[in-house]
Amino acid sequence: AGAGKEYTNPGLDLKDFIGTSFTTAPDKKLYQLPDQQFANLYWFRADLFARKDLQDKFKAKYGYDLGVPLNWSAYEDIAEFFTNDVKQIDGKPIYGHMDYGKKDPSLGWRFTDAWLSMAGSADVGIPNGLPVDEWGIRVGA
Repeated sequence: AGAGKEYTNPGLDLKDFIGTSFTTAPDKKLYQLPDQQFANLYWFRADLFARKDLQDKFKAKYGYDLGVPLNWSAYEDIAEFFTNDVKQIDGKPIYGHMDYGKKDPSLGWRFTDAWLSMAGSADVGIPNGLPVDEWGIRVGA
């Protein structure tokens, strides 16, 4: 205990880290802090969600109020609505969803670790047998 104390931030609180079970060895020692806890954020244009004309059009089509989505079905509805129904704001194209689009090696992990895991697809957790749920979503393997 206390090894590396001179290199450790005294304000560091291990309770602030999620996923420490995956960086703790069978001997119950924590060998590294978990990293790459990519949080997906939902950024949206509040000014567009507040527009009465768009609210009315959305509710007429989907039967519920336009607002921050509470599930993936609503997310898809909003993406479809802005992309296919609204199409343009002030003469400029608008899209209901944005993510990586350029050919890039990071697209591989983006789809497998992010979108597929959030859609309920699971890594079986080889070699430890536990489902990989980096995004805080427990999925069945």
